[in-house]
Order: sequence, then C-alpha cells, then structure tokens
Amino acid sequence: MSWIRVALDIVPEAVDLASTALCEAGASGVEVQDAETLGDAERPLVAGLARAIAYFGGEPPEDVRTRVLEVAASMGVEVHGVEAAPFTDESWKTNWKQYFKPARVSARVQVAPPWEVPEAPEGGVNVVIEPGLAFGTGTHATTRLSLRRIDGLLAAHPMASMLDVGCGSGILSVAAALLSDTVAVDAFDIDPEAKAMSLENFARNGVEGRVRLLETTLDRVEGTYDLVVANILAHILLLLADDLIRTTSPHGRLLLCGIGDKAVDEVLAGFSARGMTLEDREEMDGWTALIWRHAAEELG
Repeated sequence: MSWIRVALDIVPEAVDLASTALCEAGASGVEVQDAETLGDAERPLVAGLARAIAYFGGEPPEDVRTRVLEVAASMGVEVHGVEAAPFTDESWKTNWKQYFKPARVSARVQVAPPWEVPEAPEGGVNVVIEPGLAFGTGTHATTRLSLRRIDGLLAAHPMASMLDVGCGSGILSVAAALLSDTVAVDAFDIDPEAKAMSLENFARNGVEGRVRLLETTLDRVEGTYDLVVANILAHILLLLADDLIRTTSPHGRLLLCGIGDKAVDEVLAGFSARGMTLEDREEMDGWTALIWRHAAEELG
C-alpha cells in the first residue's frame, strides 16, 4: 500500500476543525503535534502553531493536497503550511526511532517502543507499542489523559470488561489488559491499518488471549461493558453518543477523550442531555478527558 502523508500547520485553536477537515477529505484518523509532542526534524513547527497529520492511500500527492485544502477552506480553516508527500512504513520507522522514547504516562503505565524497552516501573507495567500508521504512541495529551484515567479507574473499581472504541494502535486496550488480570477487553477500529497494528501490539505485549478485536461497528456491538473508552474527535463522540451510552453498563463508566478546549461545552451539553452524569474531568495541553456515569448510579 502506498501512503500520502498530509501535514497541516494551523493555530492550536483550529486543531479540532482541521482534524475534522482531514477526516472529511478521507483520512481515517489524525495525529496532532504541538510544542509538547513529537516534531519533524526536517520541518520543525513554527512557534505558536500546531500540526494536524493524516494519511491517505492510493492517490497522487497533489490530488490529496488539493482536496484537503479545498475542504479546509470550505470549513474556514486557515492553513499556515501544508505538506503532502509519499510515506512508507520504513520511512515512518526511521523517523520515529529518533523521537519515540520510553515515557512514564501514568502512575503505573510506562510506554516504550520495541527498539528501546526499559525495566517496568515498580508496581507498574511496560506497554510496548509500535503504532505504524495508526494513532497512539502515548506522546499526545489525549492518549496520556486516556491512559491516566484508565489506570485510575481500574485501580479504584472492580471492572470485568472494557470496550475500546476506535482503538488505533491498540495502546489503551493493551494497557488495560496489563493493568488488570480480570478485565476482558473488546476493541475495534474502522481503519484497516489500525486493525493490523492493534493485532501486532496485542501479540507483542502477550495480551492477545484477553483482548479481542471485533469486526464490527459500534451500532452493532451487543451487550454492555463496565468501562467504555473513546479517544476520538469531539464531533464523532457526539455522533456516537447514543451507542456509547447504550454500551456502558448501568453501573459502569464512560471515558471520553480527544476533546479540544473549544468543543468541551458542546460535548458536556450533548451527554448531559442524554441523562449522563459527569463524574470527573481532567485537562492537559488544551485537551480534556471526561468520565461519565448513568444518572443516580454508583459503581459497586
């Protein structure tokens, strides 16, 4: 498969809208870089800007570039820089080996690449991830927030099941399975690259027996889960709201992340209107994680 990597430089306030524009143009997922995350040595970020990156397959770079810019313009996104260029798995691996280093991301979770795995933290676990072209290395605030909250929830409450909606590299599913011997994890993603990388990462961490990759979409998922996790863009969270709530057990928790500062109020209003009670929230680098429960319910 040939890939085209598209990178849009925008102001941080436009990250959510730029990510939506990339998805509307045909990307299945978006990575965001800012001053606190990994950068591009050949084209470093200009101070005060962020970068939204997505991958497209099977088209000439100029065609993808033109379509992305047209969609971005139609949505009012001011682009301060754009790059569209061929990208391969090998170029990805070479680039990421320079930047992806082991990092402690929560009380018990350390994320590491397979080429540099240190000792696990005392009382904690190593999550070994090679994301390929699928989102999720633990470097971005949305992933760090998700891992922090999953760690805390599994430490505080007995949970037997978790659903990872839009699992990307599989990092959240792997972390949950390593943190708890009793939680059974179901995960799914609509991106074929994400599915492939998730399966590899499940095997790499020895959790393939307790993490199941579902071949389905959220509206067809049956049953409920003690913990439902969705680290995806805010507008998609709102589109999936009814099914996210439906699959959260009556005494369970729903963890939403990937919510930019500008979208928090809309997400709060959307889930509150559907009868959910906000239990906790946490902000990091312009992103927010929200933990919900069903109204008047307490985890046993």
